[in-house]
Amino acid sequence: MKETVWVKIWCFVARAVLPSGQQLAPRLRFVFALPVALFLSMTAAVVRAEPVFLSDDQMPFDGAFARTACAVSSPDGVPVSQSAPLGVFQAADGSRYFASDVIMDRHLPLDDLAMPGPLIAVSTGTENRWGEVPAWILGTGPDAGLYQEQMLRKGAAIFEPRQAKGQCAEALWSAEHDARVAGRGLWSGTAPSVRYGSRTLGRLVEAAGRYVIVEGRIVSVGKTRSTRYLNFGRYWKEDFTATWPADEEAVFEAHIQRFGQSVDDLGGAAVEIRGTLQIRDGPYIALLRPEQLRLLETKRAIRDGRNQD
Repeated sequence: MKETVWVKIWCFVARAVLPSGQQLAPRLRFVFALPVALFLSMTAAVVRAEPVFLSDDQMPFDGAFARTACAVSSPDGVPVSQSAPLGVFQAADGSRYFASDVIMDRHLPLDDLAMPGPLIAVSTGTENRWGEVPAWILGTGPDAGLYQEQMLRKGAAIFEPRQAKGQCAEALWSAEHDARVAGRGLWSGTAPSVRYGSRTLGRLVEAAGRYVIVEGRIVSVGKTRSTRYLNFGRYWKEDFTATWPADEEAVFEAHIQRFGQSVDDLGGAAVEIRGTLQIRDGPYIALLRPEQLRLLETKRAIRDGRNQD
């Protein structure tokens, strides 16, 4: 139907501009250039309607790469064995460690997710209120991988950026994304949801207090003397919002520039936000680290998405 309409329009224009032989060559150029221009404009409209997403899920990361990217060295560690609950380890002297940068699904069976061979815990911080020390957990041997990466790839954990930065964070995010695409573990549809759309306000309110992943398009960005705001709706008292401290602006700006974008130009961008969901007027997540924010689109798609609104 659309093709027939365009043909009729082209024929009408052709008859209108070719009544005589005067200036025939310029008019012929116009007649034949017209359908080309129409085709290009239609193609541009299709591009605007279908944003092009980054193919980060194709990154060939594995456990050995994650161990290298996170700069984990076994000589710096303490031999440990797996304990209960899942993600907690114990040394011979009784000290306890937990896997840093991941939130484990502690309802999963420990035996099914055991990492084979001797394990090493490399401390990344001070102990928590339960007397457990955050640590990278790795196997022994030259090709041994990182426990956190393996659990993320199996769908047994969510990536919670704390120590991970740069390629280390990229490797762990990629492992989690691989499990998402494959529908493993937490992403199988049988476990409680950890992934939400920014417009599903009722579900977000119900998830308050939990560590979640929220995906959506930023409507606008704002800033006060103390806080940067990412608004996912036009009514900030009801809609989802993400924030970070204004004095951390340079750190977040450097992170966002890795995706070819700047903070002030984030309006219209499709992003992924992860963190503990809170309710203050509407649902919101306070970003403590830039790795909690990830752009999901190319710079061109952000611009085109903004033009659609």
